[in-house]
Amino acid sequence: MCVVDRQAPIAHSTLRAAVWHPAFLPSSDRYHLHVVAKTFIAIKIPATRQLRHLLDQLGRLGRAVRPVVAENLHLTLRFLGETDEARFASIFDTMRVSVETCDPFELTLSGLGAFPAVHRPSVIWVGAKQDSSLPQIVDRLEQRLNELGLPPQDKPWSAHVTLARVKEHPPVELFDLLRSNSAASFGVVPVSSVDLMTSTLRPTGPLYSVAASVSLG
Repeated sequence: MCVVDRQAPIAHSTLRAAVWHPAFLPSSDRYHLHVVAKTFIAIKIPATRQLRHLLDQLGRLGRAVRPVVAENLHLTLRFLGETDEARFASIFDTMRVSVETCDPFELTLSGLGAFPAVHRPSVIWVGAKQDSSLPQIVDRLEQRLNELGLPPQDKPWSAHVTLARVKEHPPVELFDLLRSNSAASFGVVPVSSVDLMTSTLRPTGPLYSVAASVSLG
């Protein structure tokens, strides 16, 4: 659970508390280049045995279905979009203040679904459930990021982990898989940190990198 938010001021001198990825170490020289990266705040999800089995099943459905690499699984808390790396420090401080009073917790992964709809799938996902800490963290992040000048999210947040993307008309086996796993359990995973991540699009798929990480508690 999370202790009641004390509304502590964001202090921009706390970079020592961050676990920075070497490629994103704060550097005035880098900032002068105004490097822009597609960023998001997320929780990395370790692939359970059940998730690996499901990813294997999705990978056998042909070219129309593109599973996520197991090491790339994550639960997005807030998509930030194209972000100047000069803002990473203030975003990290926002993350720290938002989660520092929250204890580590567990996520229950269950229920296979699709966006925008099961009968018209574009994104295949598994749901993620947790009683209180997760929605509190999301609400705190949203409030403080708005205070930094980021516009509010244009869609309601939903707790899910993307497993695959559908590029063409999918085979009938995908709909069978969705139906048979709509209430299935895919394990429980521990959560002890929140990450600021970047995404680089490559021909073989997106490459995700952790720019900075903040521990819970």
